[in-house]
Order: sequence, then C-alpha cells, then structure tokens
Amino acid sequence: MTDLKRSAKRRRRYSKRYDHQVLSMFEMGLSATRISNSLDVPIGSVYKTIRSKFPEWDGRKILPMKEIVSAYKKGDTCQSLADKYGVTHGTIKSRLIEAGVEIRDTGEAQRVHFFNDRYFETIDSADKAYWLGYLFADGNVSSRMNDVSIAIKSSDAAHLEKFAESLDYNGPGAVFECAGQGFSGGYKYNKIAFRSEQMAQDLVSHGCIPNKSFDLGPPTGLPREYEIDFIRGVCDGDGYVSKAGTPSVEIVGAYALLEWIASVLEVMSPPRPHKSIWRIRCCAQNARDVMDMLYNTEGVSMDRKREAAAKNVGF
Repeated sequence: MTDLKRSAKRRRRYSKRYDHQVLSMFEMGLSATRISNSLDVPIGSVYKTIRSKFPEWDGRKILPMKEIVSAYKKGDTCQSLADKYGVTHGTIKSRLIEAGVEIRDTGEAQRVHFFNDRYFETIDSADKAYWLGYLFADGNVSSRMNDVSIAIKSSDAAHLEKFAESLDYNGPGAVFECAGQGFSGGYKYNKIAFRSEQMAQDLVSHGCIPNKSFDLGPPTGLPREYEIDFIRGVCDGDGYVSKAGTPSVEIVGAYALLEWIASVLEVMSPPRPHKSIWRIRCCAQNARDVMDMLYNTEGVSMDRKREAAAKNVGF
C-alpha cells in the first residue's frame, strides 16, 4: 500500500477497550503518533486518553528531566542520553536548555570522557586484534560523525565493560542502557559509544568501514600472528557456538570477509547464502577443532561463548 493510500485509510473507531493499551504503550515511551499508527486509531482519541491520566502532558514525550540533568552535569553527552531514552539528540538538548542547563561545546563534552583514542592505530596485540574483529562484526563506525559504538543485548553488557577497560576509559559510566521498540513491544539493550576522529580513521584504515554489512573484506594491517584473535572477535559478534547436541560453529557476514576466515581456519565451509547475507559453518570434530583454536586461550572473549566451547572441547 502506498503512503498516500495509507494516510487516506480510515482509522478504526476508538473505544474504551483501547485505553489500557494506549496508556501502557505511552508509559513504555512511545509517542502518541506511534501509538495511533500501531493501533490504527485516531490520534485525537490517543491524545484525549493520555491527558485523562496525565493532565499536565504538553503533547511531548515525558522524560525524567531531573535524572537527565543530573547525568548531563556528571558528564554524559546529549547523544548518549538520547540513545538511553529513545529520543533524538535535539530533543535532549532542547529539554536541557528549557531546564536552564548550560550546554557544553563539543570540545568540552569530549574532555569529560578520557580514553586511549589511538588504541587501534597499530594492531600489535591479541586484544587489539580481538576488538577489531568484534567491531567488524557488531560495531558501528561513522566516519562523518567520528562515532564508534557497539550495541549489545543487556545480558551481555559486561562484555562492553571489557572493551572500556581495554581502552583505559576514565569518566562517567561507559556502558549505558537504551530503550528500543520492536514489533513485539519495548525492549532494553546496552551500548557503548565514543566520539573520536582518530579512532574512527584508524578503524577505517584497517578495513572497518561505515555501512559495512555487505562490503567488508579481510582486515588490513593485521599481523598473521593475531589472525585467530581477530576471528574470535568476529565469531563473538556475529557467530554461533553450540552449547549442546552436535557441536557446530557458524559465522555470518559479508562474502569476502567470510571467504578469508574460512581460508584461515581451513575446516569451515565456503560462504553460502543465508537470508540477506552469507554464512560459513562446520560441525562435529571440525567444530571442536575450531572451538579449541578460537577459545582455548587466555585472551579476551565473550564469556558465554567460551563456556560453550569449553563444554564441547573439555578445556
């Protein structure tokens, strides 16, 4: 259906049976427009229902401004707060100004957070190779905004703390909780984000490019001795290690990157189509060999995947 036809479509007639859903969705953080579209009911009725419980509501998303002001004064950025509360950078900035808070300039905001922004300049350790691989798989690099970030499900949040520790991070909480919205309702996830032109450029120089889903190739500037550490990072970000049943290891991603990984590990299948991307995999003894190769090490890894590998291999 075209946008024109969708906009012209008549909404369902509103009734009291929608009140509970509207208020629940509003308290979850959804805007009146999103509630109206989701339930296919008139937006005027949504506004009326929300104001019946929140008469002071001015039509905008309700935010915990005392909490936001406190976090901002302690060093959180507008962008990190926007990610946390599911709104835009501009919304946080305008609400802070309304609250009488003086907005820091970009340079001052960056000085609140200290970390080794030259960490990826030269890949000369196993840990650097691992985190480069993890960013290849599950990171986001914006060369335009110089942002480097990783988002992860809340149960794996401790893994992001390892990344902050590797960067010698010193400042307000590096890892923060964010709110998302999916087809089945709201959900929480955790994120770590840094703004650094140096780090973004270094990552791009190693092949970790923006908008990388289909275009990633093998890393550049990676010493051969750290290839396994890099691949472990990719597997932790975009791979699967079985816990029970027939041992299996799978990694999904861009064709050229997976082709290179398969050539290094030697026992993985060639890349084959998997939904909109590609996949390599191995099973049984080949999978045990790969698990042993990747995870039987003291190097950094995701705890739950190392535990699964240890259970299969017995190290």
